[in-house]
Amino acid sequence: MMERRRLEDSVLENVSFQTDTRRFFERLTPRELAAVLLAADGMGQVEIAAALGVARQTVQKRIGSARSKATQVFGEEALVDRSNPRDIYRKNGI
Repeated sequence: MMERRRLEDSVLENVSFQTDTRRFFERLTPRELAAVLLAADGMGQVEIAAALGVARQTVQKRIGSARSKATQVFGEEALVDRSNPRDIYRKNGI
């Protein structure tokens, strides 16, 4: 746990929150932004889909696209261990 904390601290030191966060949000489409904000509020994909009137797969695509843009802005290290646990389980064959 301590090693992970150090990694997170080193990533945070390299992130200029005002500049990088602005760049990230400027890259999002309005539809991606809506999905991200609802996810940040704790809604699941099914709930987000219902709120936006779209299919769950559409929500997955929008959040995936936003995640890709976040990686471009903040770097891969900033998203380490931020995956959905189901994706990790699938990747590891669990």
